[in-house]
Amino acid sequence: MNREYEELFKNPKKDITFARAFKLYLRDHEEPMYAYRIAEFMGTIQCTEVDDVLLDELQEELWPEGASPATINRHLFTPILATLHLVLKEKAPELQRPKGHNKVTPVIIPPEQWYIDLIPRLNPTQRAFVMCLAMHGRRTGEMLGRKPSDFDPEAMILDLGDTKTGVRQLELHPKVVPLLLAMPGWKNRPWLFGCGPNSGNSFRRDLKAAVLRAGLEWYGPHKFGRHMSVTRMLRRGYSVAHVADAHGMTPEMVTRRYGHLTKRETTAALHETGGELLDQVFRGGTVGEAIFIDAQKGPKIKRLLLPALSPSEGDTLSS
Repeated sequence: MNREYEELFKNPKKDITFARAFKLYLRDHEEPMYAYRIAEFMGTIQCTEVDDVLLDELQEELWPEGASPATINRHLFTPILATLHLVLKEKAPELQRPKGHNKVTPVIIPPEQWYIDLIPRLNPTQRAFVMCLAMHGRRTGEMLGRKPSDFDPEAMILDLGDTKTGVRQLELHPKVVPLLLAMPGWKNRPWLFGCGPNSGNSFRRDLKAAVLRAGLEWYGPHKFGRHMSVTRMLRRGYSVAHVADAHGMTPEMVTRRYGHLTKRETTAALHETGGELLDQVFRGGTVGEAIFIDAQKGPKIKRLLLPALSPSEGDTLSS
């Protein structure tokens, strides 16, 4: 196969099917969520013939009800473009990623009452899946791709395999383990949650139906899982590096996606260092008033000694 690719570079007129190129790509990369569907649709097509029209058709087949630009880009364009550039290098077709795919959208998470109302209405497998995502903040594909052999109840560990940030073993929360053990026949399933990594759409569809039957608003797995977990940790004051490591992310990913929350850390540092300067400047002198702002209790006025300040040169005093 390697000789074939070398020959391809020497002879640009010789084409290679997407299926063979995709096979080489998967050898060194994590299997995409829709790998089987992508290979089935594009397998016999020559890599040089892949164009935007083909991807539009595949997009409609994968998401008949539509999907966000970020989802389409991550699960469709990224693996296909990487495959084409791997075998064709600079000769790879120029494809247009979905407009707005890199736009950072507001992070929306369900209220805690949503979980309280929903969990009793789910079947044991759905219940374990929802709480496993919410408590550990993992990706949907990572969880659906787990096999029974990946779950060690005694050690309370779930092997996630080769993730984007390396091989990881997830230390499960003690209260999640009983939920996993309550799934009927989980040991004899081909996949731990009954659906494999390429069944995300069907699993999500069944879960959405259960949520709507419960009379609740639908939040996708990324919202009730990853977003919820990251948001709660950042609100508790954990550092960006700590949150990134816990969720298999890089600090840059956390800052870019959850920047409105990570600013609390830098704001606290800014106020602390600025407060030290104020303490040094406003010591001694006449009695005055100053406003102290407590992050929990709000502003508070205290009496303190302030130096007698006179206007500096250029100041204008109004009567």
